[in-house]
Amino acid sequence: MKIILQKLYEMNSEQMVKYAEVIAEKLDNNSDFPETSQEVSDLTTELELVNESLDAIEGIAVDLTKARELRDERTAVLRKRLERIENLVLVESEGNRAKIAGTGMPLNSEESASPVHELTKVNNLAVKHHDGGGFALRWKPVEGAKSYLIQISGEGLEEHQFRTVWVSSGTRAHINGISIDEEGLNRGSLYWIRVAAVGAAGHGPFSEPVSKIAT
Repeated sequence: MKIILQKLYEMNSEQMVKYAEVIAEKLDNNSDFPETSQEVSDLTTELELVNESLDAIEGIAVDLTKARELRDERTAVLRKRLERIENLVLVESEGNRAKIAGTGMPLNSEESASPVHELTKVNNLAVKHHDGGGFALRWKPVEGAKSYLIQISGEGLEEHQFRTVWVSSGTRAHINGISIDEEGLNRGSLYWIRVAAVGAAGHGPFSEPVSKIAT
């Protein structure tokens, strides 16, 4: 069972905006979660865009169909950002419930929380070219894992610097960029990908990096 109980895919745009506003306020200059500072800045920008879309829908002389489509697109980006922040908080807090609660994220009860497993290294990471661009990833499941942290290094990043690009709930993923909102990899460039299991107490050791040239 996840420590953080918020069900982002069950929220409408208005509910997600209210949740994101709480998270942005609680994580602003929060010393417990320094790695979320840039994410919070981006979250604030995306919040403004979603709010603009909601305001447009309330206007009288506006194409509602286009406004709603734009709202849905911006809400999807906001949802991805919140998912990423939730998982970064889980990893940085190492499962410390008091620290997580301080972000405004709802928690499950202590009684119903799953037992903590010592996570092993992700094995058998396979990286192939994806028909839609980028890379298709697959790996063996790890006992006790609630999700998997995917990191990439290569073109556009400092040498040997890995960046978290996505969090997957399963043992497959498709990545096509060096961050959550930067799509497209440079054709002909070499990239390294690694994966770690995430459990109740944070993430386990990363897999051995696998290199692949973008096509």
